[in-house]
Amino acid sequence: MTGTGSAGSGGTIANKTGSDGSLNSGIGIYLNSTANPSFTRMQLNGFSNFAIRGTSVAGFTLSDSIINGVNGDNPSVDDATVAFDNLTGAASILRCTIQGAIEDNFRVINTSGTLNRIVFDTTTIGANDTSFGDNGVLLQVLNSATLNATVKDCSFTSTRGDMFQFDLENTSLGNLILMNTTFINAHSAIVTGGGGVTLSGGGSSSSSVNFTYDIEDCTFRKARGDALLVALQTGGGSFSGKINNCTFGASGTDLSGSSEASTIEVRVVGGGASAVTISNNNISQFSNFGILLQAGNLAASPGGNTPGSIQATVINNTLSNPSTYVFNKDGIQLNLGTSSGDTHTACVDIRNNTASGTGTGGLPDIQLRQRQTTAARIPSYGGAAKDNTAIANFVQGQNLGSPTVTASTSAAGSGFAGGAACSTP
Repeated sequence: MTGTGSAGSGGTIANKTGSDGSLNSGIGIYLNSTANPSFTRMQLNGFSNFAIRGTSVAGFTLSDSIINGVNGDNPSVDDATVAFDNLTGAASILRCTIQGAIEDNFRVINTSGTLNRIVFDTTTIGANDTSFGDNGVLLQVLNSATLNATVKDCSFTSTRGDMFQFDLENTSLGNLILMNTTFINAHSAIVTGGGGVTLSGGGSSSSSVNFTYDIEDCTFRKARGDALLVALQTGGGSFSGKINNCTFGASGTDLSGSSEASTIEVRVVGGGASAVTISNNNISQFSNFGILLQAGNLAASPGGNTPGSIQATVINNTLSNPSTYVFNKDGIQLNLGTSSGDTHTACVDIRNNTASGTGTGGLPDIQLRQRQTTAARIPSYGGAAKDNTAIANFVQGQNLGSPTVTASTSAAGSGFAGGAACSTP
């Protein structure tokens, strides 16, 4: 379907009702085993189930269209504005506005096949329901499926759960390019831990997800949980990516970086390996940490007490104006070893950052914690592995403006060695 003018000139579908699970009613557009459907300048609104529902669709294009109104009336059956199961081939969402979901505004769940790639370009993902709303966009990859995505020049404006979530399970593969996109959450009922962007992987001890990502020139504001969480929570697998030249929070707006958590958190739980470069970002108004790097197991970690690793290069970032509402925080923290018996490893290269004044409540601007039976490295450090003063002084000298730095090492662990550069994406 195409049109020649504004949204709606290609067709308007509105106000359809039907019972839950119906394929013939309550859905604006239903696609099953369809090849390369394309819709341009559409207006869709007001559906009891879905505005667009697709299963086993190969290729999809939606351009210059508006989907709004209220879409879905039953969160227990995962009603959504747009939802696909096993969307493969290539897909494009161009110059659209998509909102109004009772749960997710745009959802793709793939259990097989390859989606290479889905592109969101110059598109606005708006508000979802204030009581049951979940994700703005959810991309979930299961089993051995592959999903690659690009999000560029988009605006995410109001989401109760995660504004954008990319989740990988089992042995799935994924790639994300996220560029020049704003995540400014104006939702009135953000859930605990929500409101930001989550890139996650998980599964059993035998799973091995593989995910690469590149996040550039984006803006993040007004999350309740982490503004950006990169969490590899699995018995195996790898994450590798860059977070570059982004802005987190607004210096004059308290809690705008994150009202209850950190701005950037990179987490490894279990036996996975995560490598990240965090560079040239402006970070302010965080209630917890500006940058948190954490690796260890939890009591219920997949695969039991399995060692994983984190390799983090944190360079040329500017951290300032921590929230005045919550105290006892660091600007940058490494927390290596979270449960008894952890044997995780880390390499952290923290240099050329401006972070003075970001530690509050008596905590330092930068804190390095080697705990349990873990081992850490700091490239080019030449002091003793458990000389906490020497470690702190070295990291202080690597950064700008003489930030306060503390280091702590455990009796059972190996402390901080020196050596070559950390692995980078």
